[in-house]
Amino acid sequence: MSTVNGRYDVVCIGESMVLVTPANGQRLADARGAALTVAGAESTVALYLADLGHRVRWLSRVGADPLGDHVLHEIGYGG
Repeated sequence: MSTVNGRYDVVCIGESMVLVTPANGQRLADARGAALTVAGAESTVALYLADLGHRVRWLSRVGADPLGDHVLHEIGYGG
């Protein structure tokens, strides 16, 4: 497999987002709590390819706020 600039096998470009899921199938408007997870095809593909041993880079833009920090942490870019 050829590399991009000699450093990566694959570069995935695209957004990821925070998915808010209320507990117990409740409506979001009625929920007293919810789980935060990260969703996004490009970051998911990058994570799986990295797990398979490929040199991968994910390029995107996230907000400079706690939700952006959450995305970076969950994907593995945050401290």
